[in-house]
Amino acid sequence: MLPLAVMDSRPFELWPHSRASPAEPATLTPQLVAETLDRLAASHKALQIADVGRSYQGRPIRSAAIGVGPRRVLAWSQMHGDEPTHTAVLLDLLAWLAGHGDDPRAAAILAGCTLIVVPMLNPDGAVLGTRENAQGIDVNRDARRLQSPEGRILHDLVRGIRPDVAFNLHNQNARSTVGRSKLPSVVALMTPPVDEADTQSAPTRRAKQIAVCFLDAVQPYCPGMISRYSASYMPRAFGEWVQGTRASTVLVEAGGMPADAAFDMVALHAHGLASTLAAIATGGYETQDPHRYDLLPLDGEIVRFDHVVRGATISCCGSTQPYVADLGINFAAGRRLAAGAPSGGVIEEIGDLDVTTGKAVTDAATLECLPGGWSFRPGTTPADAHDDDALIELLTCGATTVLGTIDASDDQQLAALSRLKQHADSPLNLAFLATWPNRSSGSAEHAALRLLLACNRGACGVLADGVPPDVLEQLASFSLPLVASGQLVVAGDRSGVSLTSSANLPLPLQSLGGVPRGGVAKGAIADLVLRRSAAAGGEIHSVLVGGVPVFADGRFADARPGVLLALRSASS
Repeated sequence: MLPLAVMDSRPFELWPHSRASPAEPATLTPQLVAETLDRLAASHKALQIADVGRSYQGRPIRSAAIGVGPRRVLAWSQMHGDEPTHTAVLLDLLAWLAGHGDDPRAAAILAGCTLIVVPMLNPDGAVLGTRENAQGIDVNRDARRLQSPEGRILHDLVRGIRPDVAFNLHNQNARSTVGRSKLPSVVALMTPPVDEADTQSAPTRRAKQIAVCFLDAVQPYCPGMISRYSASYMPRAFGEWVQGTRASTVLVEAGGMPADAAFDMVALHAHGLASTLAAIATGGYETQDPHRYDLLPLDGEIVRFDHVVRGATISCCGSTQPYVADLGINFAAGRRLAAGAPSGGVIEEIGDLDVTTGKAVTDAATLECLPGGWSFRPGTTPADAHDDDALIELLTCGATTVLGTIDASDDQQLAALSRLKQHADSPLNLAFLATWPNRSSGSAEHAALRLLLACNRGACGVLADGVPPDVLEQLASFSLPLVASGQLVVAGDRSGVSLTSSANLPLPLQSLGGVPRGGVAKGAIADLVLRRSAAAGGEIHSVLVGGVPVFADGRFADARPGVLLALRSASS
């Protein structure tokens, strides 16, 4: 057995020097995984790479083997294509084992285990960004019928290797909490049951002891943030099937992170896996109490939101009586640990959210919550949409959406509109109505086609003012939204900036891209203004665009990630 000094800590000093994976696991592609494996194998003869089959779309699936020990360990990752954290973990682990044979812990693993890993079992899903494979099959639910080539590959590996221990590696919902706490579940562990009755066989007992080793390794760095993954017996799942082969199987899920995390998720899980492998290699796991696994709290029933606005006074939406409520905001990709910048945050729940929290929290206990304002500015075109002084003035007055115009006869403006769609770096939502100036010539059909082109490029409708009747008649056949300037009612102004509420706009403009925008309501995009009470001066405290704070306490965010440009055709 290794001495305690070999078995414990020292995780995060090692991994930056051994890291073979990119900083963001979601950027891993099948090609990058293959190149990394080839590079490691070229430098370290102890690492053996093999092609074990091909995906449904013909991409190679590769395994890597290292170590000469008697205990056979199989680990696989990314059987769900959109769960990449442990793919990075396995690459880093291989780099550390191959390059640090003089490290006592690495040496113990290499001498005590034969480790076989499949870093990316579902390369098609990784490319598509989907949980399922290219057939639309969840590979982790294909253990019985084996209709997916990826499932057959894993099945054949298990039958051929006959592992003593197996690690089934995943990402879970990054909003998951631990039990009834508000803490994120950074790590979730599970020993899959072998049957409906959860019969406790010798392999399942050993799996629980191994899970406790993982728990002990990571707990000092994320105390209170480790849970037991909540799932019932699923006979079609691979974890249950592998456990039934008498391979002690442990499911490890990477979850969410606290906002002030002092650790890197990949490094944390790499440390957990390395420490657990050392315990397997030396037999150290045998002294663990399996009951400690049973005592782990289950994943919480109530998940965290991506952003919580806490205790705001809401005095809109037609209510005559202001009320205090929390707003729970989620981003489309927020279930994942890291899936790009937040964008398009939707209000998922309004009310008492004290039982949960958010990855980010805004304390609005002394603030009034209003819908973000709209400003109709006919002079704003795609070519001058990035007038920072004008945008700053609008934001400080509580505007979240600017509605400008685009000359459908101007090719340069159409090109500028396309560029805006590709580079969503504005702090506000930008939308444009297509116009057809009186000076234009050509047939009604030509004019209508140009207006249609503008809408296809991203304009949200047509400003009917000044459009000849015969052109309007042609437009009717295209079902394009027609808006008259008289419908763009200005409900009031703030500091000299004319603003209106989305409720005062024509229906086609109230929900750019098909989603309600600019209201404090469930299901609406979280374009919100938080201002101090009249007694406190009534100044605007902060502005959220798509749930992302872009202005707060007189300061603008240094980075403005993920704020969407609302440049979608109303027909999309």
